[in-house]
This record gives sequence, structure tokens and C-alpha cells, in this order.
Amino acid sequence: MLKGMAIIGLMIIVNTAQAGVYKCRNAEGRLQYQSMPCEGRESEKVRIDRAPSDPGNVEVRQNQAERGFAERRRQREAEQERLNAKSKAIIGERDRQRRFDDLVRQDRIAIGMTEDQAIKAWGRPCDINRSLNSSGTREQWVYCVGEYERKYLYFDNGILSGMN
Repeated sequence: MLKGMAIIGLMIIVNTAQAGVYKCRNAEGRLQYQSMPCEGRESEKVRIDRAPSDPGNVEVRQNQAERGFAERRRQREAEQERLNAKSKAIIGERDRQRRFDDLVRQDRIAIGMTEDQAIKAWGRPCDINRSLNSSGTREQWVYCVGEYERKYLYFDNGILSGMN
């Protein structure tokens, strides 16, 4: 009796091991998967590979996963640092522009202003002298203050770089 039950148990295990997944199309033409071959229609047995149960392989995959997580963490941190630096630069530029706008309202100028800001602060110059060089355009703006008095602004590529 015990021997008979062992044989039946062994047959069940062998049968289960041979059971598979079959792919076929149903009557409406939709793809479906099932545990037995399709009746009256062509079916294809789907091969399912089992992952090896070698403990060394598990450790290798675990190490690979940990390295992947660490790399993604480094990438996220680098991206966050880049975004923080970009935000800091934007905030700095916004503060600089506010300072220039305050100076413009007081009819004053400062190094780093744009041509438009200088025009808003002092108006249009009576003369502009331009020169081109390897680094771009250099302009000298001449403001006629009195009959013989002049003030000069110097722009490099549209940014105020000097005055006298």
C-alpha cells in the first residue's frame, strides 16, 4: 500500500513538472494563455525557464542590484546638486537684476547692467563708438553732460564693463 502511494505521488510530481503554459487564440482571435493545449486550435507551449537556485548566483544578483541602487542614488544626488546650483544661479541673477532695477529708479548705473538698464537710468547717449574684436563687440557710450563735459560708459557684448 505504501509503495503504491509513493508511485502515485511520484506520478503527480512528474505530471506537474510536465504541465506547462500554452498560448493559443480564442474564437474571437484574442491571444490567451492556459494550462492545457487548446482544443481544436493550434497551440504553442510557452517555455518558462526557471532561475537557478544556486546560492552563489543569488549573491551575485544581490550584489548587482545593490550596485545598481547605489549608482542610481549617485545619479539622483548629482542631478539634485545640479538643480540646486541652477536654482542658486537663477536666484542670484534675480537678486542682481532687482538691485539694478533699484539703481535705475535712482538714475544710477553699476557695472554688470545691460544696455537697456543703462538707457533707463541715464537715457540715450549723444554718441556711440563701436569696435569689433575677437571677443565680440566693445562700445563706448558718450554722454554730453554740459557744453564741454562728457561721461563715458563702456560695454562689452551688451554688458556695462566700465565707466568714467
